Amino acid sequence: MKVTEYEPTGVAVFDVDVSLMQEAGTTFRNRLDDVISRGYRNIVLDMTNTSYMNSVSISIMLEAQRKLKDSGGDIVLSNVNQLIRNLFEITNMTSIIRILPDNESALHEFRKAI
Repeated sequence: MKVTEYEPTGVAVFDVDVSLMQEAGTTFRNRLDDVISRGYRNIVLDMTNTSYMNSVSISIMLEAQRKLKDSGGDIVLSNVNQLIRNLFEITNMTSIIRILPDNESALHEFRKAI
């Protein structure tokens, strides 16, 4: 999982390059916690290379979002495939975690908030 950090805007972009399954959950949680503990308030999860995810992955995202919201930040998803989009829509997760079309849109949203 590659993480690109944008220092001036305080945004970290995660290129999530594995299917977010339980086996990868610990790594995913640790990487998110590391970035948050270093002061990043906004995170983009680029889902271009993520084919599917499970409830463990969603709970990790929600936990990260809670931490970020407590410090005035947020987490968004970008480049989401239709299967994951459907999962988020059916479970009404789109009302909690925003899905944006691409990384540029996500970075633009965070820049507007600064």
